[in-house]
Amino acid sequence: MLGNGYISSKILTARKEHFCELCSCKINTGQKYKKVTGADEYGISSSSYHTECSELFSRIHLSVLYATI
Repeated sequence: MLGNGYISSKILTARKEHFCELCSCKINTGQKYKKVTGADEYGISSSSYHTECSELFSRIHLSVLYATI
């Protein structure tokens, strides 16, 4: 059984269409995007995000985190 965990995060250029996990919009071929790979008890999986969506999510997550400290 695999433990919950982060494996890698990369900024890539799309060679095919993907869909952003945050906004559900298309990531077009040739567009930069963030690919995050992780593992849990079900196996290894990866998600794709627009770089802008990923940055916005990180800022919101951090602001909420620091607001509760």
